[in-house]
Amino acid sequence: AAQVYRGTLTIDGTTRPVAVKVLHPQFRQLVERDFRILQTLADWLHAIPFDVIRMINLPRVASNFGELLQAQADLTREAQHLQQFRRNFYGDAVDTVDENSNITFPRPLWNSTTVLVEDLVNDARPIAEFLRDDSENGKVIRKQLAGPLLRAFLKMI
Repeated sequence: AAQVYRGTLTIDGTTRPVAVKVLHPQFRQLVERDFRILQTLADWLHAIPFDVIRMINLPRVASNFGELLQAQADLTREAQHLQQFRRNFYGDAVDTVDENSNITFPRPLWNSTTVLVEDLVNDARPIAEFLRDDSENGKVIRKQLAGPLLRAFLKMI
């Protein structure tokens, strides 16, 4: 659905590496088409006089799923989510990068619905790697991550 490119951004004579995420040109149209098909099928199934099918409320399920799909087709939302994650983890230091933190989220620098430019994060590891690491170092890192992750989770709910 999207491709990510490495680039450089120069502002006031300062150059920094960035990641540039670009949605495929027809992605939004494909999502809308797939959503219409899904909604039509859900409406047809809901019309079948069978109580179990009606209890599931497939049109509502399809609508909720469609909203999630459409959110994927808007990089403005992704930028907003990144900012929220940064606020949850970094608090007032949302515009800085905490070099001592074990948790890193790229900072969105510019975005539109189809393009997102953000800080390039090097040497980042997916959190799943830390969860699978049963070594002593992995256990230490999980303990260090537990507090910030719990605080961020509680802020989100």
